[in-house]
Parts: sequence; structure tokens; C-alpha cells
Amino acid sequence: MFAGPNGSGKSTVFSEIKSEYNLDLGVYLNADEIEKKLKKNEHINPIDYNLPKDIGKKFSDFVNSHTLYKKATKDGFKINLTRCAN
Repeated sequence: MFAGPNGSGKSTVFSEIKSEYNLDLGVYLNADEIEKKLKKNEHINPIDYNLPKDIGKKFSDFVNSHTLYKKATKDGFKINLTRCAN
């Protein structure tokens, strides 16, 4: 896991290690890239991030069972979480 503030070089370090050593570094998630895709496409494809095909259902189940989600919906907040089949 690489963590740090924006502009600290996390993506650069990841890319350099991956290209220099040709390693499989597992799942790569970049919140900024995901945000850009969501703004453009309004959805992401889990396969683009090497995530399991059923991650959408697992994520929905997790959110729906989370106490913060339950409290927010009980308090009248509208949460629009949708899952699309690819």
C-alpha cells in the first residue's frame, strides 16, 4: 500500500517499481483516477482494477449493512448506490 497526500509521488513510485522490476503488484486503486472516471462515465468496471467480478454485490451488501448507512437513511438522507451488470 502506498499512502500519502496528493502530489507526493505515490503513482510515480508505483509505476517505476512495476516497470523496473516487472512485478505483479496486485490491485492498484487510485482514488483520483476513479473519481475522474465516475465524473465522465458515472460508473467504473471492477475488471479494469483487477477486482473480482462480484465486488459490486459485495460492496453493496457491505454498505447496506453498515450502521452509518442505516443511520443516514433513517435520518432521511437519500443515498443513491446503484450497481450495473456488465
